[in-house]
Amino acid sequence: MNEYHQRRYAEALAVLQKCNKPDYWVMHYMTAVTQAQLGNRAAAQAEVERTLQVWPKFSERFSRAHLWKWFFNQPGLVDHLMEGTKLAGFRFLDEPGDRGN
Repeated sequence: MNEYHQRRYAEALAVLQKCNKPDYWVMHYMTAVTQAQLGNRAAAQAEVERTLQVWPKFSERFSRAHLWKWFFNQPGLVDHLMEGTKLAGFRFLDEPGDRGN
């Protein structure tokens, strides 16, 4: 998380690739947002799909409020993660103008 927060995306990706947690949605989510920040759209989209496989209700349950629970005193990090989340192509039911389509 620190590497991502510091915008050292290649380093963040290297750390993520060392983790062997294929059933942990956070690993796929963080890889997706990191790949998106690196401009690797296909890799980001593949990780979006993996996130949804591991946590099928991601689009229903994840939101800025979800991140705020983890990082309540770091609004800049929450904004940065939401930027990567949108770049990666995640869709949310609670986003303005988005009804899950």
